Amino acid sequence: MDLDEVTRGEGRGGTESKNSRRFQSALIVGQIGLSTVLLLAAGLFVASFRRIAQVDPGFGSPERVLSVRISVQPPKYTPWEGFRRFFTEVERELAAIPGAQASALSFNNPMEPGSAFQVGFEIDGVIETENAADRPLAAIWPVSPGFFQTINLPLVHGRSFTSADKKTAPGVVIVNEAFVHRYLPSNDPLGLQLLKTQFWDEGYPAVHEIVGVVGDMKSDGLRSPPYPVMFFPYDQTPFGNMRALVRAKVVTPALVAGLRDAVWRIDSDIPMERLQPLDQAIGQSLAGDRFSASIASLFATIALGLSAIGLFGVMSNAVAARTREFGIRRALGAKRSGIVRGVLAETFRTSVLGWALGVGAFVVISPAIAGSLFATAPTDPATLIAVGVILIATAVAAGTLPARRASGVEPAQAMGGSPQPNTRTRSRSP
Repeated sequence: MDLDEVTRGEGRGGTESKNSRRFQSALIVGQIGLSTVLLLAAGLFVASFRRIAQVDPGFGSPERVLSVRISVQPPKYTPWEGFRRFFTEVERELAAIPGAQASALSFNNPMEPGSAFQVGFEIDGVIETENAADRPLAAIWPVSPGFFQTINLPLVHGRSFTSADKKTAPGVVIVNEAFVHRYLPSNDPLGLQLLKTQFWDEGYPAVHEIVGVVGDMKSDGLRSPPYPVMFFPYDQTPFGNMRALVRAKVVTPALVAGLRDAVWRIDSDIPMERLQPLDQAIGQSLAGDRFSASIASLFATIALGLSAIGLFGVMSNAVAARTREFGIRRALGAKRSGIVRGVLAETFRTSVLGWALGVGAFVVISPAIAGSLFATAPTDPATLIAVGVILIATAVAAGTLPARRASGVEPAQAMGGSPQPNTRTRSRSP
């Protein structure tokens, strides 16, 4: 006796049964394939966000540094001398704030994308050009002497700025390691003479000696590599827009009020913007990545839930249609556990096929999101494996209950009949 013919039917009925099972298998493959695409996208965005959040900004303890943007404008404050006098007073007031461990002025705010101002320069005897348009570019970053200490930016070589680096003193400049690597890879930078673009009034130095090299920091967001920076003493390179920075053991409301009062004691009409600790600036720079990861995770969670519900429904129908087959197998001696294992093995194979097709589809569309990922390949093995395990486990779990239920049906019930009483017809003798 051919068990397949008995359990699955013959002729037209058998063909319909086979087509139905193929359609149900295709539904499972399709559901898992679509869920694979969504879960892979979510997993990669989450992995990318975690990796970018772990990037070292290059300076220490940003949660302990309070920052605020201060702007002065003509005609009340005239370039450049009016700017310099005002911020010199601000610098003195910052140092007197109760609880302040260090304070400084800075033209740019660390982790403020788009705040860099680049100028052309030359280095005497090393980088010289005939045309101004051919000069290399680097960000110009005026700071007060306490800047590097305030944000814990390490000094690699040379010295830092001091109170002696005034407008009338010889010009000095400190560059970062990115500047040295790009423009002076074969030279000792200390002692070289840097010629900056001269657009300040006469009386400010136009030639600056490189006196120090500091480490790199992420100045244009955590995604972007450090760019070449030239740090100048503010007294020698004044601007009207500056950031006041105060480091404390803990940023408290009293420290915030003290920073406001320090500025308003000089001029109560001065506007202040972006008063916040530096770690909030870092958090804001991650807002786009956090949003992408959150939205992708939301859709992936919904897809996984719908997939689990759909798989349970499809598996219930598929297994219920095989109740007769299971009953006959049990009548022929098959164990219930063996039937369940067979159903789950078939579910496993179908799920693996759906996952593989989903991965293939994702590889095709992955270039569309590759540019949004940070240090994460679209074919990240850990994410591929994790998604496969989650979906295959979900499919097997969805098939377990229907398989156990159908395999527990008694053979007589599966065949559509019920036990009949044993009766005999007695003949009457005349």
